[in-house]
Amino acid sequence: MPELPTEIDTSRPHPARTYDYFLGGKNNFAADREVADKVLAGWPAIRTGVRENRKFLARVVRYLAGEASLKAQWRDSDVFARLAFHGLDLVPPGVVLTSEWPDDEPGPRPTPADVSAYGGVARKP
Repeated sequence: MPELPTEIDTSRPHPARTYDYFLGGKNNFAADREVADKVLAGWPAIRTGVRENRKFLARVVRYLAGEASLKAQWRDSDVFARLAFHGLDLVPPGVVLTSEWPDDEPGPRPTPADVSAYGGVARKP
């Protein structure tokens, strides 16, 4: 896995910090607020939707951890691949960070710190 950057680029907006701004948080920067304000201008209800989504996620976690007694387990990409793509043939490179998936467009790619989501493609055998 490539080295993670030791600093963050606050001149570039980031979805997590933009989300934080929508929530009324303080962990965002001018670039994040600029993008968020443009979104808010065209879709004022997004702030309500984001806040309701956060409350919903909190309720789900409380339910699953409490009443449903679900125990969380961390999974690596190999375990995730077996669970999510059981019975399917994974297409190379398999389950990887989405920033590591082959790209048709030339140019710089996001770093793992910029994209923290895994993805994969599979087909029926």
